[in-house]
Amino acid sequence: MNISSLKLCLIFLLLFCSCSKDQSLLEDSVVNIVYPIGGLGDQSFVDNIFKGVVSSKYEHQFELHHFFPENHSLAIDIIDSLISIGPNSKELLILADGTYGRILDSYDKEIVNKRILLLDGSSQNEIWTVEFSFYGAAYLAGVAAARVSKSDTVAFIAGMPLQVLMDCYNGFSDGFISKGGNFVELHYLHTTPLGFEMINEAEQLTRYLLKHTDLVVGAAGGSNMGIFNVLRGQSEKYAIGIDSDQSHFAPDAVIGSITKNVGSVLNSCLNDIDHDGYTIKNELLDLKSGYTDFVVNSLFVQILGNSVENAREEAILKEEIILNENR
Repeated sequence: MNISSLKLCLIFLLLFCSCSKDQSLLEDSVVNIVYPIGGLGDQSFVDNIFKGVVSSKYEHQFELHHFFPENHSLAIDIIDSLISIGPNSKELLILADGTYGRILDSYDKEIVNKRILLLDGSSQNEIWTVEFSFYGAAYLAGVAAARVSKSDTVAFIAGMPLQVLMDCYNGFSDGFISKGGNFVELHYLHTTPLGFEMINEAEQLTRYLLKHTDLVVGAAGGSNMGIFNVLRGQSEKYAIGIDSDQSHFAPDAVIGSITKNVGSVLNSCLNDIDHDGYTIKNELLDLKSGYTDFVVNSLFVQILGNSVENAREEAILKEEIILNENR
């Protein structure tokens, strides 16, 4: 190779390295994340998001700013201030609550060319959204409940009316009834996100429900602590957790948990952005994807036997049918 050719190769390599560095969105970029109202300490959804984004920060070396609104009005103010900054190719806004999609829908031109990732919700705007379907995982939970419960009727406590929780209820009810159950009562703690913070109210409702049933599904985020407080120390009274494996809160009562691996999903999204850049798309993750599941408490593995795994293909198929009907 002559000197001229060597020089050309060196120039090409320098240009390639420079272009490769410019193509990374996350290197030396700013990531602003707005958490759900209530903040850390829910032992499920919010805490998992925090772990996922912090893990990504150290992997990709971006500047990270956390925002924890105390109420809905503050959430609007925070999101408004972050959106008003203007387009920036090195800035990413993560809205880690599906209800924030409604706030986004009030904007029009303001979010054009802004990089926004909405986690666990949808928006009318053209941004990157990630939604979860709980139907399949909840169906497996219903199968497990029918195996353990001696009651024809069990109860489902949701934090507030949300479509994702209604899908969760439907999946659980279908799984429970398919294996011999009769009916699943549905109760909401509140009509707003406050329902995910009402531990005392969840405790009172659980005490009432356990007078006529022996199993309660807790789909109420941090409020699930109230359910577990009642169940500790009681015999032959059971619960199912939500979002993360919550069996350690009441090991003898929580037969399993309907989970969504939101931390891994967020980490995967940030990896994609770092490698391929930001993309406008709408993702829906289900049981088949592996990002949602029903995790059995190890103390109930023998009792449940193969009932959950034997119903997995059935749950996946039913979820696919449901999702196709709703598209």
